[in-house]
Amino acid sequence: MAKKQTDVIKIPVKEFRYEACRIIPQKEYSITEQPFYRPIENEVDDALAAYLDGKSVLLLGPTGTGKNRLVEYLNWRANKLLREQGDKTVIPLYKLVGNEDILTSELVSRGSLQKAVEEGILESCVREGGIFYFDEIFQARDELRTIVHEVTDNRGRMLSDPRQELVFRPGRTFGFFAAGNPMYLGPDQAMNRATMDRFFTIWMNYPPEPAEIEIVLKEGQVNEEIASALVKLAGETRKLKGSYGLREGASTRALVEAAQLYAQGMPLPRAVKGRIINTLTHDQGDLAKIQKALRDDSLKVPPIIFGEGNGQK
Repeated sequence: MAKKQTDVIKIPVKEFRYEACRIIPQKEYSITEQPFYRPIENEVDDALAAYLDGKSVLLLGPTGTGKNRLVEYLNWRANKLLREQGDKTVIPLYKLVGNEDILTSELVSRGSLQKAVEEGILESCVREGGIFYFDEIFQARDELRTIVHEVTDNRGRMLSDPRQELVFRPGRTFGFFAAGNPMYLGPDQAMNRATMDRFFTIWMNYPPEPAEIEIVLKEGQVNEEIASALVKLAGETRKLKGSYGLREGASTRALVEAAQLYAQGMPLPRAVKGRIINTLTHDQGDLAKIQKALRDDSLKVPPIIFGEGNGQK
């Protein structure tokens, strides 16, 4: 007899309670508790050194490889440095995800000298001495990159607001981080050379297998057999890049979330299918071919991924 979905999930019912949204003023939002981040090379030390020296940082790489988590970790490190010096000031973290609907007025003031002005998010971040994280920067309108060009000028960073007739000179704790995936660049989305030249740039790729297993173990809360199987599956999907319409393989983020679902009681094949395989493409024909290819004996996908093994937690 098939189990009901409620029999599968292991979260005790008594722990599932209604919880309303918590509203935190942007200037008070900061990463004050250490987030888990597994360094792969020297990206933490390099990004932190660049930030402390007033340089802007650009993170490039595939989807789900830790770009967002790295910025959060750096925000925590920066706050930790202040506390170690006896400074209780908290450096806030401002985030913006780029898309074509975001206007210049989202970053700098809206209004005019004659009307009430609503401060833009980048303007607020500069004023508060925070860290600004512009995710998916390549998806933003070209006019927004003009502002980025200005605020990332290492010769003297500034943010001008002609409507208020003001020029903002960022303080020492202000930092500008941007991230993007060049894989999905459209013909008019590439950042111009002059703006690219203002960044300290770090390429982030999928972690080596041992490091990725460590990440899935820690974040997914599963045993080494399951973590290793998920990482091996990801490696095989990445080998299929360029075939069956695949532009990228499975991300580390997808592995972690599939592991978390499994840890909560979802059968591994269903967690893998829903969180990893089905997200690789929206084309069902290509998806069927990918699933067939992953079952091919020439690939090294562990049988446990398909429900053929013990995999006891």
